[in-house]
Amino acid sequence: HLLQQALLIQTGNKFDLVLRLTHYKFGTATVKQTAATAPRAKPIYQPKSLYDRVEKKIHAVQQRKYQSHYGSKDHAPDTYSYMETLLKEQCIESKLVETNPIL
Repeated sequence: HLLQQALLIQTGNKFDLVLRLTHYKFGTATVKQTAATAPRAKPIYQPKSLYDRVEKKIHAVQQRKYQSHYGSKDHAPDTYSYMETLLKEQCIESKLVETNPIL
């Protein structure tokens, strides 16, 4: 609980825990960063990687969830909605259409 109060990493063997605590007490430790403190930028995909992702979704028809009667009817709408999401998020909102001469 001392490590938790000091915002130190709480996993590892006892030697590492004691070492972290002593470093904290004497001012040589670093406080762990939470995921909220470091925002991540959305990746900008290239047209080739977008094509590969859609192609992988098309070939997903071999998965078990699309092998039933109703599952086979869901594959095409799932693929189209996936393509719509990719186009909207990766191409239009990130202005990839304007900056990339291929598109």
